[in-house]
Amino acid sequence: MKKPNRYLHAQRFEEAKALASHLMLLHYCDRDPDEVTSLFVPQFS
Repeated sequence: MKKPNRYLHAQRFEEAKALASHLMLLHYCDRDPDEVTSLFVPQFS
């Protein structure tokens, strides 16, 4: 079994945090649900 790459994990974690922060800003501050759903797969928008 392949060992997890800590650098890749840390990088993906930071990307997830940035996306979550952006989604929170759009939802709570900008109150823009259309922009929030546009960031998900096409089935949601």
